[in-house]
Amino acid sequence: MKYPVSPYWANVDTEDLSTNWVQDTDGIDRRQGCRARAGTVVAGHLNHSLGRNPRPLFWMSFPVVNSDGVPDWSNHTNGASDLLEFLWDRTNRQGRAGTLRTLSFPREFINVTNSNNEVNTFMELQWRSVFGGSLQGTANTPMDLRDTNSINYAADTWRMESFMNIGEPTNAVGFGKVVTHGGFRPLDVVIQEDSLVELDSDQNHAFADVKLIKAGSFVLDDLPEQIRAALHQMRSTNLPTVFTWSSRGGVAFPDWKTPGSVRGMAVNSEVDSGWVNLLDHAVQSRNSTTPGVTGYAHHSGLGLNVEVPVTCYVLGQRNSSAGSCQVRFESSWSNAIADLTYNGTGSLGWVGVTGLTLNSASRDDDPLNGNKIDIYGLATAGTALTIFGLVGIIQYPT
Repeated sequence: MKYPVSPYWANVDTEDLSTNWVQDTDGIDRRQGCRARAGTVVAGHLNHSLGRNPRPLFWMSFPVVNSDGVPDWSNHTNGASDLLEFLWDRTNRQGRAGTLRTLSFPREFINVTNSNNEVNTFMELQWRSVFGGSLQGTANTPMDLRDTNSINYAADTWRMESFMNIGEPTNAVGFGKVVTHGGFRPLDVVIQEDSLVELDSDQNHAFADVKLIKAGSFVLDDLPEQIRAALHQMRSTNLPTVFTWSSRGGVAFPDWKTPGSVRGMAVNSEVDSGWVNLLDHAVQSRNSTTPGVTGYAHHSGLGLNVEVPVTCYVLGQRNSSAGSCQVRFESSWSNAIADLTYNGTGSLGWVGVTGLTLNSASRDDDPLNGNKIDIYGLATAGTALTIFGLVGIIQYPT
């Protein structure tokens, strides 16, 4: 069965619908039954929340130029390897499909001569997302020819959307990639679950069946229990990603030279002694002013003044089996350390670690007691470490 989801959120105050006392014109209180409309209003608004809260799964912005003044990704060739690597939580029943949104502009220094002997950038662009080793959501759009000598970064920006089939929900995480082909350079990449226009019982969506309550009938346990279960499902699985980052170029270009580059953040034991902050290797311990990322957990839906557990993931590679390589995630409240093993020339895998907590009562922008997360790297005994991806996802407290 399918249940349409209203695109609107309105007043949910049902007091006038649910009160069971009414006063007659002569001032006498008279008892009456609750109106069925109160239950349908609550169920309908719950369905709105279940269907119209798509989560961002990955996001990243790119500078127009790097710190060395060279345009970012100007050398990213047509058909190059994976642009970005990402990870997302797959526990949400509603999130079966998503959209890859990109904002980009023509790439300089890549010239193509067309049939009229005019020099232009490439004429087509493809954005793809990769799930389970297969390409999904291919977009291949012809572009207007543009003179590389007169690129207008505002006028020439191009926005594209590409469908993604995320697949069945699981009690695990999923892994994906973004691939770009063609002559445009990325400015912003966002991957988000799709908003639902209807909830489908055949797809095991959580929902509240408004047909369980009828005018003139008793309100049985069916609807309240269904609402309770659906609310718990949304509260415990539709939880946000608090930070995400990817190197540019996937894992094909490890950079062992500290502190790394856009190809990956690097820690080298021959230069870096002990734990070093990945954003500033001169920093070796956390305080309110050290560089970090903001973990958005204020009023996170788990209750006020509660510990908010965050599972952190790192995609990294080490160049030797000697010594050890670790990544530490640290907040005002706790820390968690991920150990990276040596895989030789084999494929890499994401490493997850629990133990990091944030606080839902703390303002995210409070530098001392807020939810800033510092990330540190450690390499010992002549070993070097390159980090290609970092993700933090809120988990439901157990």
